[in-house]
Amino acid sequence: MPKRWEMKVPDPWLRITWWLKPAQIQFILRTADIDEASYEGNKKVLKEWLHQLKLNSLDEKKRMSTSHVIPIVGDQLTVDRLRGLAKYHHDDINGFEQLDWVVPVNGFFHMEMAFVNSLHKQYLGMSGKAEDLSELANKTPEELVLLAEEIYDDYACCMALQKMELRQEKDEVKYQAMMFNADVLAYLDLHEATRTGDVGCIEDLFPILLMCFAGGGNSKYMIEILELLQGLKKEWLLALCDIMCKHCWLVNHTGKCNGFVLMDRVQEHNIKDLKTALTRGDRHSMPEKEKDVAKYAATIVEEKWFVYEEGHKLKKSEDHSKDFVTAGTNVVFEEEAIRHWWKGHTFPRTTQEKWLDEVLQNE
Repeated sequence: MPKRWEMKVPDPWLRITWWLKPAQIQFILRTADIDEASYEGNKKVLKEWLHQLKLNSLDEKKRMSTSHVIPIVGDQLTVDRLRGLAKYHHDDINGFEQLDWVVPVNGFFHMEMAFVNSLHKQYLGMSGKAEDLSELANKTPEELVLLAEEIYDDYACCMALQKMELRQEKDEVKYQAMMFNADVLAYLDLHEATRTGDVGCIEDLFPILLMCFAGGGNSKYMIEILELLQGLKKEWLLALCDIMCKHCWLVNHTGKCNGFVLMDRVQEHNIKDLKTALTRGDRHSMPEKEKDVAKYAATIVEEKWFVYEEGHKLKKSEDHSKDFVTAGTNVVFEEEAIRHWWKGHTFPRTTQEKWLDEVLQNE
């Protein structure tokens, strides 16, 4: 019999474990007729939420001004508007009016979709059919582990691409297929990490996401990754980093270890429920994995993606995929991307704490 560790997933360095406790319960605020597409609309929304949460008293505002923060999870447009508001109010009379208490958090559901769209844009020309993978069921656990390691080392990592270049192999089909494997593994890791609460793995994927967004021309999400890295590695206190990772990215309503859902996806479900009164299972349904894998496997076998053939070229010019990771590295480190982001990220702020009630009292 094989040893238990031979098929065991490596232990995560940071994982949410409060699924061992009772399932989380959400409290949905009342809807409000406010257009939040504009800066002014987002300002009204903040005021409304504080009112509903009974955090709009003068004492509460003073407390949030100097000693408390509230992470607000939203899509890219929402967090961009909140940062813009903070920048606009940078010289207001106190920390509350400057929105020091607001910590915008870009939702990972929208970021995950942006990543998928990036991969689709990158490999749009690839095709596929169907094939049977039942032979794998006859392999022993030890054989499966060795096979997985061989596939990764030879066909699904950047090192394999570098080896192919060093050997001066001229096979466009094989090279692009290997590049696709390396890129799509990052998405699979992200998807699995979100399902199981492995926030450490999510954080480890930030550099890859940064390069993919930068190389694919998605400057908005490139900036969101830079903001996350800056906060986690440079600006936020350790306590806030812990809150961000463990309480702002994922939610678990089932109490099961594999029952985590991205925070903004839950909110999308809530919005859908309010609009259409449909049950949660009727949308964002998962595709049938077996059919997808079979379709991909058939293409590999039929078109001989991983069989080296000298001079093997892609059938169509539009099938050529750009290496987003390499291109993203050039964008981030050799162009003006970092400088442009930093210019928008940094701005002067006043540190005064003046309140109208205190001013009137002194007068």
